[in-house]
Amino acid sequence: MTSARPCHRALHDAEATAEILLALIGMAQERGARTVADLVELAATRPRRVHRKRSLAFGAPQRPGVYLFRDVHDQVLYVGRARDLRARLRSYFRSEKQRPAVEAALGALEKVEWRVLGSELEASLEELRLIRELRPPAERALCSPGPVRLPPAARRQRDLLVATE
Repeated sequence: MTSARPCHRALHDAEATAEILLALIGMAQERGARTVADLVELAATRPRRVHRKRSLAFGAPQRPGVYLFRDVHDQVLYVGRARDLRARLRSYFRSEKQRPAVEAALGALEKVEWRVLGSELEASLEELRLIRELRPPAERALCSPGPVRLPPAARRQRDLLVATE
């Protein structure tokens, strides 16, 4: 809300725009902005900010495995699994919608570590083990003891292994 009254005249519109701009700059300063580049960074949409970190996933193989997001202190923020590590990791830096906990992990992300495994089933089991062991902040709800629920692809693979024995 501005103090200018709408009357659709250039001067009043300019005054209202200036008032809004000053309020936004004040808010940006409260968030640490000191330069025009800082303002541009704050104005960038989340995907563009996260997009800059896509190089962290370069070199990931097109194989099944698990991945860990780590912060500047090397703490694990998030653990995930993938049928194709390269495709899954790249999706984080393109996609606009992530769960809030994953968005927070991406915001603090400094390093991506991955471990190649032999199958989706191995990746699913390793993911669950790592989540329980490392207790990453983005997955606290999954850390409580209880029955293990495998994802559908891993359940199918497990069932095939059991059937061939």
